[in-house]
Amino acid sequence: MKTTFTGISVLGSYNVDDGTAMAYIDNEPFREFNCYYRTEAGKWNGNRQHIIHKMDLDEGDHTLKIEVLNKRNPESAGHKIYIERVIVYKEAHTRVSL
Repeated sequence: MKTTFTGISVLGSYNVDDGTAMAYIDNEPFREFNCYYRTEAGKWNGNRQHIIHKMDLDEGDHTLKIEVLNKRNPESAGHKIYIERVIVYKEAHTRVSL
């Protein structure tokens, strides 16, 4: 995903079949995250979270990449990463006159 923004938040869920992924912003590693949760919570029910978020980016074009890794919690039943939505924030420029 490449777009102009100053912040980003990725929402998803944690579950028994989730694995680990790496988030990259502008091709730089940002955060590795594991979405395993010990009990079945039901997709999208009660286990929704902000998986990653980054604010205060310079205004301009940015790229977000999420790569599912070949690693997971030993108790996980899989390597899945459930993403529900991505929210991008764009700083508004406001002119103030006194």
